[in-house]
Amino acid sequence: NIKLDKQNKFELTPEGFIKTKAYLTRVGVFDYYEDGVKIRNLRPKSEVFDADSLKTLEMKPLTFNHPEEMVKNTNIADYQVGTIGEDIQTIETDKGSFVEATVVITHKDAVQYVLNKHKMGEAIELSCGYTVQEDKTPGMDDKEGKYDVIQRNIRYNHVSIVPEGRAGKEVKLLLDSKHNNNNGENEMGKPNKEGDTPQVNENEVKIDSLNKELETIKADAKKKEDEMTAKLDALETKNKELKDELSKWQNPESDEVKNMLDAKQKVLDIAREFKLDCEGKSTNELKLECIKKTDADFTEEGKSEDYINARFDACKLFLDVEKDNKQKIELAMLNKKDSEDKKPEHKKELSDYSKEKRNEK
Repeated sequence: NIKLDKQNKFELTPEGFIKTKAYLTRVGVFDYYEDGVKIRNLRPKSEVFDADSLKTLEMKPLTFNHPEEMVKNTNIADYQVGTIGEDIQTIETDKGSFVEATVVITHKDAVQYVLNKHKMGEAIELSCGYTVQEDKTPGMDDKEGKYDVIQRNIRYNHVSIVPEGRAGKEVKLLLDSKHNNNNGENEMGKPNKEGDTPQVNENEVKIDSLNKELETIKADAKKKEDEMTAKLDALETKNKELKDELSKWQNPESDEVKNMLDAKQKVLDIAREFKLDCEGKSTNELKLECIKKTDADFTEEGKSEDYINARFDACKLFLDVEKDNKQKIELAMLNKKDSEDKKPEHKKELSDYSKEKRNEK
């Protein structure tokens, strides 16, 4: 990025040139596309900071966007809008490892374009044009993840002002310390073979800014659309689950219905043993009434469903004990009656026996 702030001694020269510092490139993983397939290229520090490689950046031309050919002495007049200085150096920051140099923007339309962007509070990214040897050894970068190719023997040809650089938002023109990120403006026109340069005015910059805003709105709308689609899919899945569950309860032969009816009948049987009125009462209401038959002070407040079910199960045991006690009482009463019925006969026999004995004597 090109830094146009007081700290970096931004200068608008008497000739109308812009002279300032710039981050030209960085260490990291860049995305390239070949036949629609993304290929991630690692630019390791050992290659980006290589002295021979950095030497090739000195005094290289600055262009509007990348030309479709390498810049040479036969075509430089068609493309050049400025120059890279000789003070190439490496910079370590909390945002990464960068290559920095002085940049001089000389073409009047390029100068005006940069100043207009500065006025709009936007930044302009830079991108390097270079040749490289590809080492197709895949691997994993600690910070930026997987890569497919390692770039080696980097040799620079030019540096371009672009709408969105491959090296990311940190490699761009920084017109002041409060600049905004600029990732979506339209391309700046490339000079034609006759040397004419497209005119850039403030209205075009505004249109670029509006286009950027429109792209942001579209991206937000797409994100919200995806979120709504995901929610609808989730609701459809849940609706299907509920329909499947409902169909089970609507089938009288299903295990769910049979189990429910068996449980209901069990409650009815016990409630009737307690001589409760079962008409119009729910299963839960009947359970509570049965429990209160065994414990008049019982209250369901604060009790869990599992607790109430366990208390209800104890009602059957209560009835069994009560029935057993009743049977024992009835049996005891029968035994007592039998004893009373036999006593007079025993007395009579004893009396007769005594009389007989006396007679014998």
